[in-house]
Amino acid sequence: MNYNNYNLWADRIRSNPLIMMVIRGANYLFTGLGFAMYPLLLWLILYRYPLQKLLVYIILPGLAFFFISVYRRVRNYPRPYEVYPIKPLIAKEKRGRSFPSRHVFSIMLIGGLWLGINPAAGILVLVCGMGLAVIRVAGGVHFPGDVLWGAVLGILAAGITCIVGLKI
Repeated sequence: MNYNNYNLWADRIRSNPLIMMVIRGANYLFTGLGFAMYPLLLWLILYRYPLQKLLVYIILPGLAFFFISVYRRVRNYPRPYEVYPIKPLIAKEKRGRSFPSRHVFSIMLIGGLWLGINPAAGILVLVCGMGLAVIRVAGGVHFPGDVLWGAVLGILAAGITCIVGLKI
């Protein structure tokens, strides 16, 4: 989709308050669900497993998030609304730091961690992560590559964390 088509499509959505409410609400809901699931996961690990496993599930995701954040700051890739004359559906004033999407990275990481503890919860979070990825692109705040690489890196970080955690 080119930016002219995006603006036409986005203007139609913008003119429908119900659809705008759904898009913005889903953005907050999926983000909030993903981030609420992480402390719940840590509590569950603390309750069921040795303390060392809890430390692995805190330290490795924390390091991954830190390195993603540093990379975004150093590379400072622009967002779609900086590159093209579009009006994003999701209000955002932030400049740069688009690649990879930290929202999608985080929710996919959390979903991947849940897969190892409770597969049903993991699948739910991962499905919400896919929805969040679509919304962030459709909302005009990320390019498809931003969310794709955020998802890949999140799943990779979750896999490494789970593998290390299995040894405990």
